[in-house]
Amino acid sequence: MPSTLGDPAEAFGELESAASIRAGRDRPGKRPGRPASWLDGWTLTARAPRLLAATAAFFTVLAVSLYRAEVARGAKYPGHADPAFFYNVAQNLHAGRGAQIDYVWHFLVPGTPLRHYAFDYWLPLPSVLMSVGLGVGHGLPAAIDVSVVMAAVMSASTYALTRAFTTSFWAPAVAAVAIVAQPVISMFAVQTESAVYLGAFGLTAMAAAVHARRRLALWVVAGAAAALANMSRSEGLILMGIIGVAAVVWTERSRWQVRVGLLLLGYLPVAAPYFYENLSHFGAVLPPAATSFPFITQNEELFSRHVDRSLSGLLGTGIVQFVNLRFVALVHEVRVAFSAFTRTDAVVLVILAALLISRRSPRSAPMGQRVLGALRSSWFVPVGFVVALFLFDALVAPVVAGAGATVKGMVTVVAVPIVAVLVALAGSGFRQSITVVSCALLVLSPIAALPRISKAVVRHNNGFGQAASNLGPALKREQKCLDRPVVMMTRNPWEFTQATGVPSVQIPAGSVADVVAVAREYSVTDIEDPQIRPQLSDLSAMLAAAGPLTLAEHFGSRRIYRIRATTAGHAHC
Repeated sequence: MPSTLGDPAEAFGELESAASIRAGRDRPGKRPGRPASWLDGWTLTARAPRLLAATAAFFTVLAVSLYRAEVARGAKYPGHADPAFFYNVAQNLHAGRGAQIDYVWHFLVPGTPLRHYAFDYWLPLPSVLMSVGLGVGHGLPAAIDVSVVMAAVMSASTYALTRAFTTSFWAPAVAAVAIVAQPVISMFAVQTESAVYLGAFGLTAMAAAVHARRRLALWVVAGAAAALANMSRSEGLILMGIIGVAAVVWTERSRWQVRVGLLLLGYLPVAAPYFYENLSHFGAVLPPAATSFPFITQNEELFSRHVDRSLSGLLGTGIVQFVNLRFVALVHEVRVAFSAFTRTDAVVLVILAALLISRRSPRSAPMGQRVLGALRSSWFVPVGFVVALFLFDALVAPVVAGAGATVKGMVTVVAVPIVAVLVALAGSGFRQSITVVSCALLVLSPIAALPRISKAVVRHNNGFGQAASNLGPALKREQKCLDRPVVMMTRNPWEFTQATGVPSVQIPAGSVADVVAVAREYSVTDIEDPQIRPQLSDLSAMLAAAGPLTLAEHFGSRRIYRIRATTAGHAHC
């Protein structure tokens, strides 16, 4: 009977048999003595094949990282929303201004001033590490270099995670190379984004937790890495919960109280400064904006002044919409999961998974014992995280997930099926040709797509930033004309303020009265025509007809209006 650690079919959700559970064979103390596949039958010294494969993987990942760093030299602007935010805060940290931003992009935290503590929605670690990169290098490329390093750390963590499940010398190396260039990772590795940070620290936490079944002290490492993942993206808290359950239900080495204690010994000291900052700013250990996520039924409600947090707000227009919204979110997650890989890799993974599952003998244990076996399996940590993440995104925060959170979560998720398939393949006994061709496709297909994706992302982000930066000369003329600081109301405050340095405020989703009230609250001088929102498509006409706006001629063809209520008596031209 194979142990849970060495049984690759657990990757596909197969559960332990009743006999295995009763015999206590869920403990991964011993590895199978025979080779996991024909490739492990080489007659070289025991460590030479593994060292050779690891070296080849290292230099491949290094080459990919150097290429990404070179592409990043062409980055002039960080891009739209998240990357602009993280880079803007990193700039402020590096310049000694602290974790501050000079724009208001959401109204989920009432009473937020124009200049305020940045991390009331997104999390701090990416900006903190990017600021370190700015101290070593110069400008945006130096900040992106940190993301490139995080992608490389993901590769190393994937190697370690695969090593926890197989004695194969080649499977960890193939997994490390296959993961580093998948499209979803190539997309975020050349941006100042948080997704690769979650991937790097999240996969490290998974690997440490599984290896901790043999080395008790690694629970501390798992806790510390989970804390870093938690400070990178909110999904890290889900991962910590899964690892915490594993620490309780796994049965080897010591009592569960010791394992949980070691896990918290790693987690709490790392996360404590972050929790303290939240308590000092918000009176809560987590960012307060997240409490609104379940009640948001449309994406634009993220920018509403008032989110209805009642039961009626949760249900929207009724139970049918409530259920339909979550069903659509689940379908969206599945579609995004497939698009996270190259088409070739997605097909290869599905075919291999189907073949491997078909070779499994049916289980006869009762359902309760099979569930217990799944919880005690080492696969519970990576697979449990994927399942919990999908369920949370679809059931608790479907709109926020659909707006981008799901795609970013896939950066971590893609490693799990790659590891599972390769571990199963290593122990399958498939013919040599199937193994070699499958591995070649999993590696070469994403690497071939790497240049196109990386360059397209940098070009796209430069376009966003340049469009905002082009307003710079006009803003200077407007400020001179008004003889007072300009505050712009715009749909894209993130990249606007990052590129121009001018404070800005999000155009609220709501009525004309809401727009005018927010403009007065923040002393907005100018507002960009908000044609992006259907419900506000005629806002400029309504406001102009009502008298509070006048067209600001300094901006040429860009329809930007001066707000009379806050500029009256200031205009000198």
